[in-house]
Amino acid sequence: ADTFSQRGYPAIVLDPFPSDRREMFRVRIGGYATREEAAEIRTKLQAETSRPTDYFIIRS
Repeated sequence: ADTFSQRGYPAIVLDPFPSDRREMFRVRIGGYATREEAAEIRTKLQAETSRPTDYFIIRS
């Protein structure tokens, strides 16, 4: 999350869920006003990342 924050993205770390088989922390980036804005950021993040990572758009 620090890396994303340093790049100017609003990032927070979520604690593992009790149902996780193994401890997995999740990073949430967002607070975007529209789905389109979130999709643009997702595309930008995918282009900046050298390793395979999943990005999902959710409504919170």
